[in-house]
Amino acid sequence: MNAAARLRIGALAAVGCGMVACYKDGSQKVAPAMAPPQALRVDSPALAPSGAPVAPAAAGEVREVGGPGERGTFRFVLRFTAPKVNELFAVETVVTDAATHAPVPGAKFSLDATMPEHGHGMMTQPEHRELAPGRWRTEGMKLHMHGKWIVEAKAEAGGRTDIVRVPWDQPPAVAGPVQP
Repeated sequence: MNAAARLRIGALAAVGCGMVACYKDGSQKVAPAMAPPQALRVDSPALAPSGAPVAPAAAGEVREVGGPGERGTFRFVLRFTAPKVNELFAVETVVTDAATHAPVPGAKFSLDATMPEHGHGMMTQPEHRELAPGRWRTEGMKLHMHGKWIVEAKAEAGGRTDIVRVPWDQPPAVAGPVQP
C-alpha cells in the first residue's frame, strides 16, 4: 500500500472507517452497516489470560486483564477504567518475571492498541513511565472507534523479550470515568 492510500485510510479512520471502504486504486465505496459488537466472554472477571476474550466492561468498571506473555518469560497485568470511545485514558501495567514473580525493573516497555479487522491502530502515541520497579503508567491511550481491538504490551529486559496481546471489545458508548 502506498503512502497516499495509507493517508486516505487514516483520514477515514478519523471519521469512522467502518462506513467507507478505501481501495488501493483510490476508489471508495460505502460499506454495509456494521453489526454491533458481540459480547465477549471471560472465565474470570478480574483477570483474563493472554488471548482470552474479555467481556465488555460496565460503565466506569475497573478492569484487570493480561496474563503470561507469549514466550512465558514475563507476566503482564494491565489495569484501567473502561474508556469511552474517542476519549483519552491511562493504563497501569505490572510486569513480573513469570518464574520468580519478581518485578522487572528498568525494562524497555511499550503499550499499544490496534484494530486488526480494520488494519489500523490508535491515532495517538501513548507515553510510558516507570512508577516503581516493574510498574508502568501509560497515558494517551485512545480507542477512537467501537469494535474489536487488540491491546498489546511488550517488555524487554536482561536480553529477554515478551509480549501479551489482549482482545478488547470496545462498545459504541461507555459512560463513566476514564482515569484508573
